[in-house]
Amino acid sequence: MSRMHSLGYLGFESPRAADWVPFGTIFGVETGTDADGTVSVRWDDRPYRLRVIPGAEDRIAYLGWEASSPAVWRSIVDEFRADGVEVEIGSGELAAERMVRQIAIFADPFGIRHELFTGPVSLDRSFIGGRSTTSFKTGPQGLGHAVLAVPSLDLALRIEE
Repeated sequence: MSRMHSLGYLGFESPRAADWVPFGTIFGVETGTDADGTVSVRWDDRPYRLRVIPGAEDRIAYLGWEASSPAVWRSIVDEFRADGVEVEIGSGELAAERMVRQIAIFADPFGIRHELFTGPVSLDRSFIGGRSTTSFKTGPQGLGHAVLAVPSLDLALRIEE
């Protein structure tokens, strides 16, 4: 199976989305707030790595997985579909919102939304943290990893043959 390159971004929903602005200041990251109250958090040359969307509850909204090229992106989409995973190709509007060229959406067995993308936007200026001690090492390595609590480890580890 083709591999995804890295975890590129995370989206969360929270009734306390605005609280991420002062939290970001404490850690020296850049934050921005959209007209709808969505907070974007940036700590490298990408426009954001984390978005916190105003909502009724604290929950994960989506995980964005980066494919290294359009060909690899297409290969993963085709492999998922061949394995019976329902994959929706995202609209140009969604790709623009996520600041990527191509995006596909699928859900894991627990209903968590995953987005596979390629062609991320990088800003034409380097990240400059809000504190002199700020130093983050993400860049092309992405975010590293995410740990998800799932209701069934057996289902999470199930591999169809």
